[in-house]
Amino acid sequence: GINAEYGMNDPVVERYVQICRSLKKRFLRKPNITEARDNFYSFGKQLIASGNKEYAVSCYISASQCEQELGNTVGETNALTKAASLFLQLEKDKQMLCISSNEHYLVAGIDCYNNAINKLISSHKQDLALKLCVEVTLGLLEEHVFISKIKKMYLL
Repeated sequence: GINAEYGMNDPVVERYVQICRSLKKRFLRKPNITEARDNFYSFGKQLIASGNKEYAVSCYISASQCEQELGNTVGETNALTKAASLFLQLEKDKQMLCISSNEHYLVAGIDCYNNAINKLISSHKQDLALKLCVEVTLGLLEEHVFISKIKKMYLL
């Protein structure tokens, strides 16, 4: 059926959808965005602990959207930064396993970092934006060196 087709028999997907549904407006009631944000963070941590980084990324991106709705720029950028970091870890995992990569995770990670940096700049938090730029640059340099070593090891 349609549920199986869209992964709805997967408990991870079901939990994520349940949190998303909590954000829908109810008759004469606003959704509890703070509760949904907390649930996304909590579920993201659980997914990381169980080794499921792909789904955890979605939780942190959703948490960043909740933070944006709440007007919490620092929280939004922290969630985006966590998602970016997970994307880079996923890319590194693919390289370690010598799995062919179209660098989708790398591009997505850089995009999350870029969004976080732009959000900080537009919120007049240039000091935090600069700090994040330096962290990203150092992380990407480290990533490049790591990938180069892996490729040399396997003569790719």
